[in-house]
Amino acid sequence: MIFWLVTLPMLAWVGSLLGSLPPREALWRVWWVAALFVPNFLYYQISAFSLTERFVCVAPVLLMVLVSPGKAGFGYLRPVPADLAALLLVLANLVSEYNVGRFKPMVLPDLLRLWLFPYVVGRVFFATGEDLHKSIPIFAKIGSAAAIYAVIEGLIKINLINKALGKTFGLLESGEGYRMGLKRSQGAQDHPIFMGLVLLMMLPWAFEASRLARRAEGPRWWKTVPWLVGAALFTTVSRGPQLSALVTTYLAIFFRNPKKRILLVMLAVLIGLAAYSAQAAILAISAQISKEADEPVKIIEINGEEEEYTGTRHRMLLFKAYSEYLETAGLWGFGQAMSKVQLEERIALRFSSIDSTWVMLFLQRGYAGVSAFILLTVISFMNALWVAWPARRPHAPFCGAMVGALLMMVFGLFTSWFSPDYGAVYLFTTGICARLPYLQFQEPSGTSLSASSAASEPARRPNMLIPGHPPLRPYELIP
Repeated sequence: MIFWLVTLPMLAWVGSLLGSLPPREALWRVWWVAALFVPNFLYYQISAFSLTERFVCVAPVLLMVLVSPGKAGFGYLRPVPADLAALLLVLANLVSEYNVGRFKPMVLPDLLRLWLFPYVVGRVFFATGEDLHKSIPIFAKIGSAAAIYAVIEGLIKINLINKALGKTFGLLESGEGYRMGLKRSQGAQDHPIFMGLVLLMMLPWAFEASRLARRAEGPRWWKTVPWLVGAALFTTVSRGPQLSALVTTYLAIFFRNPKKRILLVMLAVLIGLAAYSAQAAILAISAQISKEADEPVKIIEINGEEEEYTGTRHRMLLFKAYSEYLETAGLWGFGQAMSKVQLEERIALRFSSIDSTWVMLFLQRGYAGVSAFILLTVISFMNALWVAWPARRPHAPFCGAMVGALLMMVFGLFTSWFSPDYGAVYLFTTGICARLPYLQFQEPSGTSLSASSAASEPARRPNMLIPGHPPLRPYELIP
C-alpha cells in the first residue's frame, strides 16, 4: 500500500516535468531525486521482477529520451567499448541464472533493471558538451539538499524519510548505528556505508559546481556544495568512504594542476610513508571511532585455524571463510541465491553478511561476471583519464575528480556487497564515462570542438589513441 501511495504522486510529478521540459532536462531532475531521496526498499514484486520506486520514476523519462528524434534521443550515439562491457555483464548474470535453473520469464527484465538500466541513464545523460554545465544547477540544488538532510539526520538522530514510511533498521537503530555522538547518516539508502559511497560518487559533480562558481559562471553558494557533501560524509561515520573522499579530492587537485603534478606525487609519497610508519596509531584511532577498541577480542576458527575477529577484519576473513566456494565457483558462479554455498554452522551466521562486492559477485557470477564488471570499470576509468590528463580540455576537471572517485570505488567495493542503493549510482557513472570522450563543445564561431581534440597542443599534432576512441580531429560540426 505504501508503495502505491508514494508512486502515484511521484508519477504525477514526473508527468508534469515531461509536459513542461525537454525529456533530457526532465531526466536530470528525476534521476538525482530518485537516486538521493527515493528509498530502494520501496518496491512491488512481480514474480522475479522487482518494480522499485526508483525505476518507476526514472523509466518513463528515460523512454522519452530514447524515442526523441535526432540529437535529442539515443539513436545518434554510436556503440562504444563500454556498451559491450555492460552487455557482457548482463549476459554473465543471465547465463549464471540459467545454469542454476532459475531462468524464469521475469528474470531477464529484472537483470536489465539492475545492471543495464542505470548505465543507459548515464549513457544518454549528456547529448553535447554543454549539457554537463546545464545540468549542474539541478545537481547543486538536489545534491545539496540531500547532503543537508544527511547532516540533520546525524545531528537530530532521526531519519525523517524512514520515519514517515514506517521503516526500521534493526542494528542501525541500536549501537551499530551510532558513533562519535552522531547517528550514522544513511539518507534514503539502506546503510550509512551505502550513503557514504553515494556521496563519494557525488564529489566530481560537487567540485564542478564549485569550480563554476569560482569562475563566476554560477551563484556563489555553489562553492559550498563540496563542503556540504564533506559534512554529510562526516556524519555517515564510515571510514572507508571518508578516506576515499580525501584521496579523490587530492587526485582532483592533481589533475587540475598539471604544472604541480610532480610535486603532488612527491607529497603523496611522503604522506604514504608517514601513514605507513604510523599505521599502528591510525588503526588504533580507527578502532576507537568504530568502538571496536571497547569490545573484547574475539577468536574464531575458520578452516581449522584460529583468527582474531573484528568488524574491520570481517571483510578480509570473508576470503578465507568462503575459500572453498571461491575455488569452485568456476566460470558462471552459483547464481543470485547461492543456494549451494553453505558454510559450517559455527561461522555461518557470522559470515552470512558478505560485505564485499568482489567476494559476493565472484560467488554469484564466477569469472565471467567479475571479468565483465572489471572490464566495464577499467574502460570507465580510462575514458575519464583520457579526458582529464591534458587538463585544458573542457571537462578535464570534472573527469579528473571522476578518475579519483572510480579508483577509490574499486577499494570501496571491498567493504560492501553491490547494493542497488549505491550500485545504481556507480553504473550510472560508468555510463557517464562512456559518453565523456565523445562529447562536442560549441565554439563561438558556430563550429564545435570534440572532447578528444580539445587539447592544449596544436590541433593537428598527431596523438596517441585509446583503442576505440575517435581520432583527435581539429573541428567538426555538431550532428
